[in-house]
Amino acid sequence: VMLRNKFGERYYTLVGGGIEDDEDVNDAVIREVREESSLKIEPIREIAFGYYAAGEKTTFIWCHYVSGEPILDGSSEEAADNLKGENTYQPMWIKWDDLMSSEMPFYPDAPEIKGLIRILIEGGELPKEPVEVRFTN
Repeated sequence: VMLRNKFGERYYTLVGGGIEDDEDVNDAVIREVREESSLKIEPIREIAFGYYAAGEKTTFIWCHYVSGEPILDGSSEEAADNLKGENTYQPMWIKWDDLMSSEMPFYPDAPEIKGLIRILIEGGELPKEPVEVRFTN
């Protein structure tokens, strides 16, 4: 996960970002995860999608962890932001139960995402089709 401090609010979130013009979704996932955590992953498939209030679509991709330890890529925009000290990014491993019992919020605050993550942790079977997420934040 990513521990964020954004405009004074501290919270946990998933690693992610946007798709650049010359990328498909899998290329974007690989790049964003590398930039924001230095982890090497292999995208498996879309497991969820949702729309923010402004109509912007977001997609959640299930990935296979290959290697690495969570640390920002020193050349990333996030690392540059950390140097400024205003809005910070700290990628980290955290146990799911610790994350869910933390006093800090976890975004997206979507029960569907939390349910899908729980299925993955417990070794269950994901739905065959991507789940639509309803954001509460």
